[in-house]
Amino acid sequence: MDDDHLDVRGTIFAGDGLVSEKCRVLLNGLGEFGAIVVDAETDRILDINTTALALLGMKREEIVGREHHQFVSPAEQGRSSAVHAGKAPEPPEWVLRCSDGKSIPVLKSVLQIEVDGRKALLESIVDISARKKAEEDLRRSAFHDSLTGLANRALFMDRLDRCITRVKRNKKFLFSVLLLGLDRFKFLNESLGHEVGEQTLVVVADRVQKTLRGIDTVAIQTDITHTLARMGEDKFTILLEGIHSNEDSVRVAQRIQLLFDQPLEVNGQEIFTSVSVGIATHNGKSTSAEAMLRDADIALHRARKQGRGSYVVFDEVMHAQAVERMTLEFDLRRAVEQGQFSLVFQPIVSLTNDRIVGFETLVRWQHPKRGTILPQAFIPVAEEMGLIVPIGLFVLREACRQMKLWQDQFPSDPPLSVAVNLSSLQIRQPDLAKQVKNILKETGLTPGSLHLEITESALLENDRHTVSTLKKLKKQGVKLHLDDFGTGYSSLSYLHQFPIDVLKVDRVFVKKLDKDSGKSGLVGSIMAMAHNRGIGVIAEGIETLSQLECLKEMECELGQGFYLARPKKAKAIGRLLSRQRA
Repeated sequence: MDDDHLDVRGTIFAGDGLVSEKCRVLLNGLGEFGAIVVDAETDRILDINTTALALLGMKREEIVGREHHQFVSPAEQGRSSAVHAGKAPEPPEWVLRCSDGKSIPVLKSVLQIEVDGRKALLESIVDISARKKAEEDLRRSAFHDSLTGLANRALFMDRLDRCITRVKRNKKFLFSVLLLGLDRFKFLNESLGHEVGEQTLVVVADRVQKTLRGIDTVAIQTDITHTLARMGEDKFTILLEGIHSNEDSVRVAQRIQLLFDQPLEVNGQEIFTSVSVGIATHNGKSTSAEAMLRDADIALHRARKQGRGSYVVFDEVMHAQAVERMTLEFDLRRAVEQGQFSLVFQPIVSLTNDRIVGFETLVRWQHPKRGTILPQAFIPVAEEMGLIVPIGLFVLREACRQMKLWQDQFPSDPPLSVAVNLSSLQIRQPDLAKQVKNILKETGLTPGSLHLEITESALLENDRHTVSTLKKLKKQGVKLHLDDFGTGYSSLSYLHQFPIDVLKVDRVFVKKLDKDSGKSGLVGSIMAMAHNRGIGVIAEGIETLSQLECLKEMECELGQGFYLARPKKAKAIGRLLSRQRA
């Protein structure tokens, strides 16, 4: 007899064709394994043990005598018949149908047996529901966001790739990507805590998802489908498939933005926020999912610049600008590595005796192909990339070194001073005060000869940390200037919190000066209040004799601008100081 057959004559069957009591004891002794005995010819169940009965949720008399395939999931009945007929191999996994209509996955093994020349099947089954659930949970964790339950980046990019493949077969198929960014989410996180921030993301995901479910019939009345995913800390993406035009995507964006007209209910408190949206519709040119997501990100960046709650549709102009920006970023990184920066110095002049008392340091990028690039063309990009920190350190060190040389060559009382601009990112560096101290020691420049300039926006962006840093610098003896005063949000009454030595009146206000209105204008008011508080004033952007005379009448101590002197390289400044000394 074959090894996979079992001769149990006189043991399995009793005289009436039913399974004997001895066999039933054996079946029930299988413990966690369910067991079913099936007549191989008639497919009728001859017996079943208590474990299998509990699994199916039925009584023995409800099962014995019935056809076996009735307890197999309808989707697998054809496969079951083929297996029993010997036309298909026995698969290890099956799905059984229970009495309550539910299906249970089982692992099954079958043993062929012979009884008095008749064939029977002994099926052993084990419930693998828990294992299947664990596998599904693992699969979901690989493709779904753990916080919101939405699709994650991997799943979204896979579906986006499929859309790009589909459009190659069907040129009329149109789809778009909407990238949603929560406005001021970083501020919300820092002010209310990360727990509230996370719950806000959950509420936002739920609100957007519910709205998207009604888009087919309510929003744009088309057969589009959608995938909503979480892509990052404060960003969500929507893949819209089957749209007719950009207008469909715009209407979806507008509908989503309307959701945030009402506050979010988060942990019992109302949260007010808005959403900016970048839209990228497939144009036949994008060849990858990453390219489309990049286009949507460019559009989102532009939308946020327009103001909170805006949307922008990506176009070819943005693409060209994005390519130019990428080239600039690449060149800027290389410039930092290769040291392609140089300094020029604009004189700061005493308006009482017309003598140079110091300089403002300005950086220039000496591009190997494009020539000299002014700071307004690359400093904002450097700040976004974080490169302003190494650039700023270079400027600070070189300015101090050069000023020490001039002080030694052209001694004066008080000594010449040098002003260096600090970005908000530099001020946020925890070791800024230490870096300044080390550079002063390295170059031999006295702290009082270094004037650090900060803007109003940088001053107020992170005031607690900024105050601490400025106080450390002040304690070292470094002078602090508030640049572009009047263009931001501060006032002189607010400045008592900050150890500011000098206000620099912005060129916008200096430009409006004339002999008749100067004293009654904003510049006059600033100087009067600054003098009352013992704060010095430097007027920027002096371009005409009229402006200069007006400032002198108001007893403004210091000024700078093209009318007085343009920015010059170090050698030219040296010649200028030589003439002044003579």
